[in-house]
Amino acid sequence: MVLLSQMEIFSNIESRIEGAVQRGEDNVVQALDREMDPLLTEILQYRARDATELHRQMRFITELIQRSPEDPARVLRLTRRLNELMQDYFLTGPLRVDEGQSSDLTPPFDPATESHARSPYQSEIARVAVISGEYRFLYCNARLAEDFRYKPGLMTGRSLLDFCSRAVFDREYRNHLDICLAGALREFNAASLSQQRDAPRFRVRLTPLRNMDRRISAAVMVMTRLEA
Repeated sequence: MVLLSQMEIFSNIESRIEGAVQRGEDNVVQALDREMDPLLTEILQYRARDATELHRQMRFITELIQRSPEDPARVLRLTRRLNELMQDYFLTGPLRVDEGQSSDLTPPFDPATESHARSPYQSEIARVAVISGEYRFLYCNARLAEDFRYKPGLMTGRSLLDFCSRAVFDREYRNHLDICLAGALREFNAASLSQQRDAPRFRVRLTPLRNMDRRISAAVMVMTRLEA
């Protein structure tokens, strides 16, 4: 409940800042900004106790990235923290929904069961991205960015279609993404999004990411290479 309370306080301060900006109360805006920065640091550095809290952090960060395109420094800070959370969840996998615990989100990766399901796949770092409803990268990990020969931080906010094969996207990804963004978990095999020759095929998992109002704001995409 600590994390949720901090997020509610942050949202309240944001609303007060918006009101003060509209009224031209610069001194109030500055005072509220001073309150907001340490609170944001606490939220970003909070150590999630389970998958539900981790998802809550992830969607909080992705929403801030969407709302902060004019602030490159904040976007960079948020992207770095999102990268750390993604590594915790998708690579080391120490957090998961405990047995019997209710959650409004389906975890994209559960280390308790996924290790057996991964047997047909090669052991390597997964490609991970968070994609908005407009097919823009809210996050892209370094492994996926390598496929596009691009720096992951510079992909944030850019359209996925700026980097990938449109033909492959339209044929093998678009419909699954649309269904995921409508609320359904999707799993499928697909060709690589990159245009590299001899690129492998992937097992792709798409999980809806909901915002604090329970509206779907993005899809979490995890791609694991299939063995030849």
